[in-house]
This record gives sequence, structure tokens and C-alpha cells, in this order.
Amino acid sequence: MSRSRVSRVLVTEPTVRLISVTAEDGLGPRFSIVVPCHNEAGYVADTLNSLRNQTFAGRYEIIVVDNNCTDETADIARELGARVVSEENPGVCWARQRGLRRAPGKS
Repeated sequence: MSRSRVSRVLVTEPTVRLISVTAEDGLGPRFSIVVPCHNEAGYVADTLNSLRNQTFAGRYEIIVVDNNCTDETADIARELGARVVSEENPGVCWARQRGLRRAPGKS
């Protein structure tokens, strides 16, 4: 098994529920956590599982920014419940800014 596959099965149910933002409920997340990624398939599951296991009881979302990934980073993030957005300009600064622009919560 690859490292990312092992990490994906470690946490099947989050201890803190991720909230998706919908126009119907009008209640977005209090916080948005932006995770810029470029080919992080080997690490993104561990990162997301760690974030999902925090004890914060409020509403939050995790946004993973796919910064020209050529591996399974975006697919893994989606499988684990993160919102995935794309940024074509290379670099962590561009990716972070894309995530911040798409974040409805406090970042």
C-alpha cells in the first residue's frame, strides 16, 4: 500500500463535522482553512485527517488548492471531504490567494 492509501483509511468518520456552504441555509463556516498543494498525494490525507480530528466544535471548512497537481492530490482531498479549487499560476502565494478568495469564513 502506498502512504496515501494507508492514511486514507486511518480516519473514516471525522470527529468534527465539515460544513458545506449552501445558499439555502445562509450559515457558512466560521473559519476556512486553506491548504495550498502541489503534488502532495503522499501527505494530503495525513494533513486533512489531522485537521478533521481537531476539537473545535464550530462550523469550518477545509479548502485544498490544487496548484497544477499531476498526481492524486485533488482526488484524495475530495474523498476526505475537502473543497477543492484550482489555481493555474505556479507558486504557493498564488495558491493561497486563490483559496482566500474562495473562502467564505475567516481565514
